[in-house]
Amino acid sequence: MNYFSSDFHFGHQNIISFCNRPYGSLHHMNEALINNINSMVTDKDVLYILGDFSFYQREKNKEIISRINAPVVLIKGNHDQSNRIKNVPFAEVYDELDIWIKDIVVTLSHYPYWLSDSTYFDYKPTTEQSQPGRFKDKRPVDVGLWLLHGHTHNKERVNAKYRMIHVGVDANQYAPLSELDIYRIINDNRNT
Repeated sequence: MNYFSSDFHFGHQNIISFCNRPYGSLHHMNEALINNINSMVTDKDVLYILGDFSFYQREKNKEIISRINAPVVLIKGNHDQSNRIKNVPFAEVYDELDIWIKDIVVTLSHYPYWLSDSTYFDYKPTTEQSQPGRFKDKRPVDVGLWLLHGHTHNKERVNAKYRMIHVGVDANQYAPLSELDIYRIINDNRNT
């Protein structure tokens, strides 16, 4: 089974208050997120993390990856700099990827097709964060495929009009979505 998530932000203390996450400390958040992953995935599954894996440096990131039950494929996000991810044992690393989920091809990207002031973060964004042109060169080209993405940190999971599914932890009870979840969401929203 394939699973999808994003924006764990391991090691990022401020994300707790920025996104109103229900954790009392950084340690509590890190442990809860790892436990949530491992309660769903096994070594026979694959976990796709669609960016912003961690704010830690590579040695700590190696430790986190070693604790996850499934192989991890990373789709790089804006916080996945090489000093954080180089030599970390991800199964594979991509900027963007198209895959099949049953009979549907979907695009995996950290970035959504579009951003607007009202869809970027649930907390009041700074001027820089709310600029619709931010990361414009990183956003995937919309060729009509459904898109699985992270980055926004809002609570909205599905934007059927633009065929986007937000797989970030902040929209999904801090846990991954399975490919069966994704398939159901797409089929429930195809004609919306």
